[in-house]
Order: sequence, then C-alpha cells, then structure tokens
Amino acid sequence: MIAACADSHQFEIPAGCEVTRAALDCPRFAVIGAPITVEVRHSAPGCGAGDFETELIRTGEREFAISSFVCGAEPAPGSTCFEAREEVSLTGIEELGIYVITAGDASCEIDIGRASIPSPTLPSEVLSLECPASVYEDEVITLGVFHSDGQCCDEAEARVSVREAGDITMLDPQIVEASGCHSGRSCEAYLNLVEIAPRPPGSYEFRGARGSDVSCVVDVLPLSPMECEVLEPDQVFAPHVVLFPQPVETTLLSYESVGCGCLPTSTPDREIAICDLEECISEPCVDPGYGVHLREAAPIGTFRRTGQRDIEVVETLEGCRPIEVTMANVVEPPAVNSDGPLPRWLAVTVLDHITCPDPRPLPAMRQVDGGLEAVSCTANLDICFPAPFEVTTYYPLGTGHGVLEVNGTPIEF
Repeated sequence: MIAACADSHQFEIPAGCEVTRAALDCPRFAVIGAPITVEVRHSAPGCGAGDFETELIRTGEREFAISSFVCGAEPAPGSTCFEAREEVSLTGIEELGIYVITAGDASCEIDIGRASIPSPTLPSEVLSLECPASVYEDEVITLGVFHSDGQCCDEAEARVSVREAGDITMLDPQIVEASGCHSGRSCEAYLNLVEIAPRPPGSYEFRGARGSDVSCVVDVLPLSPMECEVLEPDQVFAPHVVLFPQPVETTLLSYESVGCGCLPTSTPDREIAICDLEECISEPCVDPGYGVHLREAAPIGTFRRTGQRDIEVVETLEGCRPIEVTMANVVEPPAVNSDGPLPRWLAVTVLDHITCPDPRPLPAMRQVDGGLEAVSCTANLDICFPAPFEVTTYYPLGTGHGVLEVNGTPIEF
C-alpha cells in the first residue's frame, strides 16, 4: 500500500527503468478523515522478472499524481505482458471537495464529504432547485430537488444525500433499487423534498453535487423584529390547484410606496418587505409599487399560506371534471419595482354548474394536446348541489411569448 506524500515534488525515475501505462479505479465518494484507496492497474511493453515501483505525490491543493515504473523487465517490442495491480492510499486530507487523481493520461475524481453516502445504483443530475427566499431561524428549510439520471425506470427509489462543503451545502441525488430502466431524457424528473434543520440567521447557499452549477440561496431571518417595512399584498396571483411535482408559483403585488428605488423581498409569511430603507429613500422620487415572485416546492396535500388562499397540491388531475370557461385573458406584469422578472399570468374564469360549500371550489388547468383544459377537482361531490358557481383561477405563463389554447380557444401572450 502506497500512502500520499504531503509535500509536492517532482517524480524521479531511476536509470534503466521504464514508465508504465496506468488505469485508475477510484471511488466516486469518500468520507473525510477516512483512508481513501485507489487501485492502479499497470502495464508495460516488457516481459520477464522486474521490480515494480509506484510513487504518489500531491501536486496541488486538491490534486494528486501517480507515477509508476518497472525496472529490470526484459524488452519485448510490440507486446505487453507485464501487468500489475496495486492499491494506493490517500490519507491526511482535511478539506472537503472534489479531488483529482492523475496517472499519465488516466484520471479520476473523488467527491469527499463529511458523512457516508449510500452507494447509488444510478447517479442522478440536479436539474433545478426550488428554495424559499427566506425562513425564520426556528424553521426547517424545505428544498425541492428536481433531478434525473437520464433513464426511465419501471421501479426506482430516489434519495438525496446532504453534506457540507465549506460554506456551501451540497445536494447529491441518487437513484437506488432501480429496475426496468432504459435511456431517455424525455422521462419525468424525480422530485425529492429535502428538509434542512433550522439554522442561525444568515445567508446559506445550496448547490447540486459533482460540479453542478445549479444553486440557490436562502436567507435565514432572526425572530426579533426586522429592520424592514412590511407591506400587505394588494394583489395576489396564484393557482387553486398544482400538479405535483410542479412548484407552487405566486406573484405578490403592492402599490404602496415607501421610498425611491427600493427593491422588495419576501418574508417567510409571504409578505412584501423593503429592507434597504436607508438607501432607497435617498432620491427624490416615488416608487410605483413592488412585486415579488415565489417558486416553492411542496408535497402532495394542502399548501397553507398565511393570510392567503390555500393551494391544493395533487398527485393527478385524471379524476377532475371538465368545466366551462367564460373568460380567459393574459395579465401583464405591472410596472413596479421587483426582485426579478415578473411572469405573465393567464386569468381564467370558469363556470361550474355544481356548487360545493366544503371543500372550496378547486378549479385547475390540465395540460392536453395543444394547450390547457379547465377542470374542477372537487373530490367530495356528496355535499354538492346543482347551482351555477363562477370563480377565477390563474395559471403562470412565465416571461416569454407564445400562443396557448384554452378549451380550444387560442390565447396569445
């Protein structure tokens, strides 16, 4: 077993010896502080007895290089009959991160974290993260991790491992116990809801593992009153029903002005907050209002929102009844100060001929070929009675442009 040298230096190949060709077999994950073993498979164009040597050096903060050579092997041009295997141990690693091991043209990466990571059947790639903009310091942080392994499987279980890498929390999804899989990026992505224990006030970054550039930042706010002006939304755009695993989207608008050039954010209670008052009131103007857009991951069930209408997150829309659309129009985002681009919303007024006092009306927009179909997802029809009922629901259109059919009628946005 060869152990890592702590100090960087150059390889020295003894006279009369020849460098071998090497292939590396590295673990994808490792635990910091534990020995890490790399298997080196060597070959050289020589036959007969020979002394095989391997040397491992540290060439950078997170880089190691392996040199192997054989001495005394009988030359045999054009053939390769000298082969050997040896295990190399990396020890004394104190920093988290991805380490690169090279041996000639061969290389491999080892992702070193704090805790054991289950051996995945299939590695999965983080496609997107749904994170709350802010939470209070006594709240659990719930993250939605959308990921895909590039395959469709008849049966599979998805998991996400969490580990700390310095100031960043890494999220590493894996597909385990998978069966009946075939390639196809068109398959639906997996969604795992990951709960992070409450943290002290501050800003925290969460990122996909293995070099992913997908990340988000969550602000953890103190329980004591914030130095912010909190505004009740004058207008809220949100759907009544969301099909899991799609995120719950909400746009909050306030037309009250508290200064000039202020940029809004949201509170954990889904209110609009202006927290840079000292800076934003320095100019002689009046803000036209403020808007924030939220995208939040939610499990199947009732998504409760303080001071606002609840939203139902459902597993399927297959059992919902088609209903009549009396009006559909596009709501453009108003010219207000915002924390980012505000989306357009499709406002759809639907007419149901069945009235249900409890549960409340649950209109939804179901995707069909060519567009959307309005449906009612009220489940308990036993307490309903024949009577017309009209309600307006909303569907997020994003910031782009296009044409979408709603119950067969094209809507341009």
